[in-house]
Amino acid sequence: MKIKNLSPLKINYPLNLLKEESALKEEIGKTSKGNFVKPLISGEIYPEIKEMLDKAKKNIEIDNFIISKWDLAQKLAEAAHRGVKVRVIAGPFNGSGNIKQILNVLLIRRYLRENKVELLNYNLKSLKPRFYNIDHAKTLIVDDKKAMIGGMCWTSDLDKNHDVEIVFKGPAVKNLEEIFNEDWKLAGGKIHQNIPIFEESKTNLEELAPETGYLTNPTEIRVVTTDGKHQDIKKSILEHIAQAKEEILLEIFTLTHLEVIEALIKAKKRGVNIKIILDPNIFAFGSPNKSTAWKLKEAGIETRFYKTNNKIHELMHTKLGLFDGNETVLGSANWTEGSLEYYHEIDAEIKDKTLADSFKKMFEKDWENSLDISPESFLDKISMNIIDKITKIFASYQER
Repeated sequence: MKIKNLSPLKINYPLNLLKEESALKEEIGKTSKGNFVKPLISGEIYPEIKEMLDKAKKNIEIDNFIISKWDLAQKLAEAAHRGVKVRVIAGPFNGSGNIKQILNVLLIRRYLRENKVELLNYNLKSLKPRFYNIDHAKTLIVDDKKAMIGGMCWTSDLDKNHDVEIVFKGPAVKNLEEIFNEDWKLAGGKIHQNIPIFEESKTNLEELAPETGYLTNPTEIRVVTTDGKHQDIKKSILEHIAQAKEEILLEIFTLTHLEVIEALIKAKKRGVNIKIILDPNIFAFGSPNKSTAWKLKEAGIETRFYKTNNKIHELMHTKLGLFDGNETVLGSANWTEGSLEYYHEIDAEIKDKTLADSFKKMFEKDWENSLDISPESFLDKISMNIIDKITKIFASYQER
């Protein structure tokens, strides 16, 4: 693929936008009813992304931490050339990844900008001050009608990892689009037209009739964020843990937030059945989940490490919580201090038993294929304490 010469894109961040309170913010974070949802697991995600991009007719809006997969970049360029308005919010390049990924990120950004795609860097100045911040969201909106929320980066090895997402239609798409447009303005972009208003009428619901793979009943979705003004994902997680009465099932890439760990231990003490699958963090500095696993194990919480395929550098990249068989929380946010308090993250709460059952089947299969934690020795305890301290310093760099 030929990359033409292109001068660097200059972006100015208007300070007044950082202080502006938009009326749209009142709508963000509210629960919307009448949505149709389709669960996506691992290998189902990539084909769905490609199909959504191919079928786009009006507009495509993306916020993604890393875009380094060339065929998806080419689909965005093709859409832009056939008249689709394509807008991309990308996390400011932080040099993470291997050399090949770094080169692909830089070349793809240049390629997109030269092929009629509007690409802006997320405004990190809008986040709470920290020595290291990132835009870690992973969302896709097509034609104001269909959207995707989850944890998958658009990297060249995206199909190797174990991940979960949802694609949905309905009024929650408008809520997500409001967030995107607010972030677009903060990045220095202009909104050329009003955000479409979704009228929750019988006609619209008939138009939203579920396609193949969608759940047949309309459901409730609430889009929640972490950003410079909100810690709604953290609140959501803690509320779901506190309100759980019977069961909590978690499948989390990185879980180190002390307040969340303490909440889980309290839930266990009041009789809630809890099972947790963690990524072994083989390719992460300090293996932060090991310290968490011992804390949970000592509290009597069943905890296992996902059995990853290390030959292909597989990650168990899910950020999934299932509560009492009826509610699901998933998205981009790891359950860490960075993701729940500082970074830009987007998650979804979904209240639907059928969806929860679908992900529970995946969890049960993963549980059987996961590894139990072996008893620790005295030296293990010492090393875990050291790792715990180091992880607090370097945990920011484990986000994916």
